[in-house]
Amino acid sequence: MDLDASFILASCTKLMTSIAVLQCVEKCQIGLDDDVSEVLPELKEPEILEGLEEESDKPIYKQARAKITLR
Repeated sequence: MDLDASFILASCTKLMTSIAVLQCVEKCQIGLDDDVSEVLPELKEPEILEGLEEESDKPIYKQARAKITLR
């Protein structure tokens, strides 16, 4: 395969993302037990869906006890 060859990567985004992250871990740019909110601020205060209110079907959330990590 040539360096400028193109091909389709249908449904391979998780694989490619995993490989890229593991390469970053290998280069000591990130750690498996690091808090991902440093890279993805939207995951800083994760909430867990506990259920739905019976009358209105509004979601009931609780604060997560642990931070999200790569591991």
